[in-house]
Amino acid sequence: MDMNPSLAGSTHPAVNVSRVSHTQWRATDDTRVLGQADATERPDGRIFISIDAWNDIAFDHLAAAMLTDLQGPLHTIVDESDSDLLVSWKRHGLVPRRRELEFRVPTSHQAVRDALASPPAGITLVPFGMANEQQLDELDCRIRREVDAASGWHTMPTAL
Repeated sequence: MDMNPSLAGSTHPAVNVSRVSHTQWRATDDTRVLGQADATERPDGRIFISIDAWNDIAFDHLAAAMLTDLQGPLHTIVDESDSDLLVSWKRHGLVPRRRELEFRVPTSHQAVRDALASPPAGITLVPFGMANEQQLDELDCRIRREVDAASGWHTMPTAL
């Protein structure tokens, strides 16, 4: 099966992909590196893949090599605002599965004082040790019920 039919007849220099280690691939032409890719197995067994390429042709060759070499299911992380990268992964059959929000939490004393003075809308910040434990327990139970009712904890990301 030709995973990259759009590459046929291309006038771009030939792209060679080599697997340089068990978890890394490199795309080159005759004189330079065009991109690199890697796979990381998380403690929960899920494999996350990523590609850093100079152009779509190198991306496509690296993605095809990885998808051929690795056993699925495979995962990647893409910022929702990066439409080019989303399109690139979709070309190879990956689809968005879920969305997450990330928050940067300040830790310096001044940053904490500033954040406590004017937290973002809908966010309540309290100093360490001042949270209502009963409310936290109730929230924890509610989140656990929601996750268990959906796809379960095994689908949640884990820190490396």
